[in-house]
Amino acid sequence: MRQLVFVEPGRLEWQEAPAPALLEETDALVRPVAVATCDLDAALMAGATPVSGPFAMGHEGVAEVVETGPAVVSVRTGQRVIVPFQLSCGACERCRRGLTGSCTVAGPGAMYGFEPFGGSWGGFLADLVRVPWADAMLLPLPEGVDPVAFAPDAGTASHRGRVIFAGVMDAAPNVSAAEFLARAVMPLVRAQIPAAHLVIVGRRPGTAVRRLSRLPGVEVVGEVTDMRPWLTTSQVCACPMVSGTGIKNKLLEGMASGVPCVVTPHALRGVPAISGRDLLVGEDAEQVAAHVTFLLRDRRAARAIGAAGCAYVLSKHTWRGVAEAYVRLYQSLLAEPGNGRKR
Repeated sequence: MRQLVFVEPGRLEWQEAPAPALLEETDALVRPVAVATCDLDAALMAGATPVSGPFAMGHEGVAEVVETGPAVVSVRTGQRVIVPFQLSCGACERCRRGLTGSCTVAGPGAMYGFEPFGGSWGGFLADLVRVPWADAMLLPLPEGVDPVAFAPDAGTASHRGRVIFAGVMDAAPNVSAAEFLARAVMPLVRAQIPAAHLVIVGRRPGTAVRRLSRLPGVEVVGEVTDMRPWLTTSQVCACPMVSGTGIKNKLLEGMASGVPCVVTPHALRGVPAISGRDLLVGEDAEQVAAHVTFLLRDRRAARAIGAAGCAYVLSKHTWRGVAEAYVRLYQSLLAEPGNGRKR
């Protein structure tokens, strides 16, 4: 993998380095998406500190979870998280008191991107980063979508009869949903509409998912460079989750694309969309199949539900809306008596 290395004042280099691996069952591996800069970085580059290189740069940022150890319970593969610059175990006496910068397990001052003082934890300006004590270190971001990236394209023709299920295909809840959809739902749909077919799109499909391509009318596409055209050219987006927790970003992206969505109640956790207006909800295979069949047959109803679902996401789940909600929350907390006092 590549990482950005401070070599000497005025000189940074992208260098090849061994990719990190999970060392403990409480670890996670993350792929940085956005990295914050630090005022100390400018001082380093200007030679205004006594620190010498080389060491990896990058202190904190937003990342996507790539892999988790078996003991990690608070985050899942594919989820976006905030990673702080300081490392802390979350369990020692100092961490429990909120003094995470003085963690007795990680060591006082342990941090990413400043090895001379913070220890050999690597830097965040890298292709991959190991995060120890992931449950304590990682803060999941609320789900949201980019309304421009997933905007419906009125000029795009849909593939007749195509139903899409999208997601990271080595995640256990997605595997269960794909099997339920391919084995229990699609045979009922195809009995009514023989041209109906399912495409399963998403990276890292394992053996269980790839095996579904042997079924009539099922194609396992795997990883694609851009999910948007697959969504916008499908007639129905199915999200029949039977397990898992949290808001399903794949559902929000499908709705934002203007594709009518069919879901199970499990997929609606944290999404207060209205069944029958914004999407259709089926309790079991028969209901899910009936909804999919209805949408494939009635294009007018499909367009109406797709438009309503898109409007719902744009009003409730854009990243800007999520950020504004956080700002309002912080402002309300700061406005409470005593919260502005100095500590």
